Amino acid sequence: MNDYVSYIDTDSCYILVEDFILNNLKKKNKWLNMSEKKKLSYVKRIADNIIVDINNRTFNEVQMKDYNSSVDDFKIEFGREIIAKTALFVKKKKYACWVIDDDGSPVDKLKIMGLEVIRSDSSEAVRIRLRKVMEMIMKNFPDDEIRKTVTTYKNELKNVLPEEIAANIGVNHIKKYIIDGKPKKGTPWHVKGVANYRMLLKTYKLENAYEDISEGMKAKVIYVKKNKFGIESITFNRWVKEFNKDIQIDYDLMIDKFFLKKIGFLLNPMNKMFILNDNEKEEVLDAFFK
Repeated sequence: MNDYVSYIDTDSCYILVEDFILNNLKKKNKWLNMSEKKKLSYVKRIADNIIVDINNRTFNEVQMKDYNSSVDDFKIEFGREIIAKTALFVKKKKYACWVIDDDGSPVDKLKIMGLEVIRSDSSEAVRIRLRKVMEMIMKNFPDDEIRKTVTTYKNELKNVLPEEIAANIGVNHIKKYIIDGKPKKGTPWHVKGVANYRMLLKTYKLENAYEDISEGMKAKVIYVKKNKFGIESITFNRWVKEFNKDIQIDYDLMIDKFFLKKIGFLLNPMNKMFILNDNEKEEVLDAFFK
């Protein structure tokens, strides 16, 4: 017997119905050439039969036998929730599905459960592109097309404004970590950024020209390249153009941490990290021949 359970949790179970059909169908081309509408109808029929079997066994074998309860008007019942064309299970309670039927209604959407790939800490510019790449991965776009899209998005992100690439993070415990204007050992990068921001405003005599970062505020945080101040991050509300004289934003590091690594989080379980590796090789070659 084959195991067709792809993922199971406390109150959910994902079953590979297509694999079951293909393994039990003599003429596989009949299924492969079938319309999507007809395939969906077959999947629903099989799912409904599974549900009837599960609910009967749950009542007869668990509720009545194991718990000695014959109350038949209070049953634990499972039902069909979604039908997905593809699903990516990264780890327990962290997965994504390309849903085409939700509770009996036709849809075309991604269901994301527990995955922190598209989080509020990512900028809007990054989130939009992450979601597009995620859709391409889930919808089985060719690897080469995904790779080209990632390359295009990387180049686009290198040209956005500081506010558009910066991470969005709530700033807390400023007084705990910043003593006499300097961050102590172990200070989180975004809180260090507050100290660096204040120091730069003071250095450029701009303390009254730009808003300070206060406790509990949702601010923007960015990595910067090596500089004469020896700082690595800056936390701000509105980017201070005067900083550009001595500070360069590390776009490559921001893209790597908040864009490429999150894509890799999806590609790794699929053994497709080569998409990102090829991406890097192509850029090196492009730079060599220019």
